Amino acid sequence: SAVPKVGAIVIARVTKITARQAYAEIVSVDGAVAPQPFKAVLRKVDVREFEVDKIAMEEAFLPGDVIRAEVLSLGDA
Repeated sequence: SAVPKVGAIVIARVTKITARQAYAEIVSVDGAVAPQPFKAVLRKVDVREFEVDKIAMEEAFLPGDVIRAEVLSLGDA
């Protein structure tokens, strides 16, 4: 079923941005429509592997952006 798991590729819509993270709702998991939107948090340190300290989350993302991402963990793990 279309439930996020570690390693899944998801499509999500950004809902809110703070200086350290962006919030999103997952709408698709590995190409399948999610049965309901799942909440997601994109941490600044996980946006890219280099120059993490130079990322400005409010410049990288805007509310309403649709993004493709890999699930790195579930919950607060």
